[in-house]
Amino acid sequence: MFILLISNSVQNAMVGSDTSLGGDLLTAIALFSINFILKKIMYKSSRINEILQGNALSLIYKGQVQEQHLAAAEITINELLAAIREHGVQDIQGLGWKVEGLGWRLEGERFRV
Repeated sequence: MFILLISNSVQNAMVGSDTSLGGDLLTAIALFSINFILKKIMYKSSRINEILQGNALSLIYKGQVQEQHLAAAEITINELLAAIREHGVQDIQGLGWKVEGLGWRLEGERFRV
């Protein structure tokens, strides 16, 4: 996500009204500085880290769909099954499936992460 933000801001600086190298560098330095400061704050404070990134939710545990976690993540069963199919998984038996921040993670005998 951070890489996309950097590339978008530098692109806008290059094609916008100010096409100087200084504007590009200033934008990139500002974004890197903000990222560095946020990472330090999140490392030192687990509460702030939890607020910004959230906690991992097990949507499937040992092949069983966890309905209460689906509701907490605001994900429908159809969205979950579609995401599982996109990863080439046909059977959820013995599968663990977590949502962490902005990503998914498969766990199980076939999926060591």
